[in-house]
Amino acid sequence: SLFHIPYFKLIIYSLDTTSKNDTPDDKNIPLNLQRLFGLMQLTPGPCSTTELTKSFGWEQQEIFMQHDAQEFCRQFLDNLEMKMQGTNLETAIPSLFRGKMQTGFRCRNVPYENFKEEDFYDISLDVEASSTLDESFQKIVEADPLIGDNQYDTGPEFGKQDADMKTEYILFPKILHLHLRRFKYDPSVGNYVKINKKYSYPEIIDLSPYMSKIDEDPNNDNHMYYELFGVLVHWGTIIGGHYYAYIRTTKERKWYEFNDAKVTEVSPEIAIEGNFGGPDENRNITAPTENRNSNQPPPERLYSAYMLIYVRQDSIDKIFEEVKDDRIPEHVVNYIHMKEQ
Repeated sequence: SLFHIPYFKLIIYSLDTTSKNDTPDDKNIPLNLQRLFGLMQLTPGPCSTTELTKSFGWEQQEIFMQHDAQEFCRQFLDNLEMKMQGTNLETAIPSLFRGKMQTGFRCRNVPYENFKEEDFYDISLDVEASSTLDESFQKIVEADPLIGDNQYDTGPEFGKQDADMKTEYILFPKILHLHLRRFKYDPSVGNYVKINKKYSYPEIIDLSPYMSKIDEDPNNDNHMYYELFGVLVHWGTIIGGHYYAYIRTTKERKWYEFNDAKVTEVSPEIAIEGNFGGPDENRNITAPTENRNSNQPPPERLYSAYMLIYVRQDSIDKIFEEVKDDRIPEHVVNYIHMKEQ
């Protein structure tokens, strides 16, 4: 999914990975990412990720372990951002993926508030108690009243006051990663379980209702529209599973399924609605007649969206501007030619 964000790919190609440093090639994550992106852009067919995963320090046992995609993405972007510190690309990753939120208290009857601001690179959304993306966001920004015996203490300035504890978004990033919390700890079984219920999300969403401060001038367009460009799917259970992705690779509304070495064009319905999760309505229809049971509810699907990638509409043109072959670093092209010999 990161490869198919052209502006991100251009950032990776712009990294200086040839200057003298103490990191050998097989431990150099940015270098091996450049090489992998170059191979994917210049060569037909599937490309091996072995050299990249080796640069993570992964051996065979890590490669065959199930890793959490959201946690991996966050650590991966953190690693790249850290390696860009002190360079002209220092703000490149934050400029695409970093948002800002604040959590704190706002008094109802006196002019006092106390908020703490923090950055985020993805947003985790509740699935168990929500059925839609909008419901999950509403739960996050919903005020928790502190009144009566539970008043908020402002200190010597105003003392105890009726207040609201709130989480508010100050800035949404150009590329928004949403993590759907489909795994939860179940104390009755003493382990994590997967939530397979139906959870829907739109192709286009307006995030302005969840912002902290919106310009109230009616002549200004305050909407913050985001378009869906990626659906990362988890198939399986907590014990074992498989990730694959549905991605729009350009500004066009064409969707492709990326499932390991196989890439297939699919309809928007398959890419989007097909991964809401919930009951598999077709299971009884396609089952042999002797196995059908009209009284038995259809089983839940084992596959559903786990991460969503939205891009802000006013940034789409810049982010999806084509990266031509001549932007690939010369040392990467030479490496690819050497591998082909």
